[in-house]
Amino acid sequence: MTKEAIPTPISMASSNLYIILATLAVFAPSVLATDYVVGDDKGWTINFDYQAWAQGKSFYVGDNLVFNYPKGAHTVLKVNGTGFQQCAAPLDSVPLTSGKDVINLATPGRKWYICGVAQHCELGNQKLLITVLPSSSHLLQVQAIAHGLMPQLGQAPVHLQQLQLLDKICFDDASYYWLSWDAHGLMFWISI
Repeated sequence: MTKEAIPTPISMASSNLYIILATLAVFAPSVLATDYVVGDDKGWTINFDYQAWAQGKSFYVGDNLVFNYPKGAHTVLKVNGTGFQQCAAPLDSVPLTSGKDVINLATPGRKWYICGVAQHCELGNQKLLITVLPSSSHLLQVQAIAHGLMPQLGQAPVHLQQLQLLDKICFDDASYYWLSWDAHGLMFWISI
């Protein structure tokens, strides 16, 4: 005859905590996402300092940029660093023209946007450069693991020694490390 394990209050609490943290990891990015209206009340227009507007803001993966402008007056073009400096978009780029354009920030790194109408970029300084950081929800997962709150199923808590460094990426003065937690295939960023 086989004995079946009877769940104890501690093992049940541990299982419940794991379920809660896993649910938070799935839904936190959408809850924590921020919509940034580029230029605030001024919107996407000429003769506005978008670099000053972006300064002090933290853009994360999952956030959205909202470009508001009168339809037909401006466009939004995603460009690279050279295109940003030269106010030039690649020939195959498709401008956004709705007047209420929303761009989801899906990946970390530098992002450049310009207006493609006449000389709005060159003379009107209608361009925006931002740095998108890894999702803040990933940093929450790291904090949970660091405090031993996310155990492996049926095992002892995970310790930081079990993490595997996969890649490193640097933005300005901060470094972010792409880590993998092999036990369950969870992946996240950590800032050091």
